[in-house]
Amino acid sequence: MRERREEAEAAVRDSQATLRSFYDNSSFLMGVLELEGDSIVKLYGNEATSAFLRNDASTVEGAVSAKLGVPL
Repeated sequence: MRERREEAEAAVRDSQATLRSFYDNSSFLMGVLELEGDSIVKLYGNEATSAFLRNDASTVEGAVSAKLGVPL
C-alpha cells in the first residue's frame, strides 16, 4: 500500500510540475486569485498577468479588486 501511495504522490508532483511549467511559460494572461470579500488575499500569476496588472503578485496581494480594474 505504501508503495502505491508513494507512486501516486510522485505522479501528482510530476503533473503539477508540468502544469506549472505550461502556466509560467504561457504568453496568455493566467492567474489564480483568492478573495476575501472584494480584497485579493493571495495571487499567483504568470509574467503576462504581472504585465497586465502593472504589478507583481506581492504588490497586488491585499489590494481591492476595483482599484486594479479587475471586475468580480
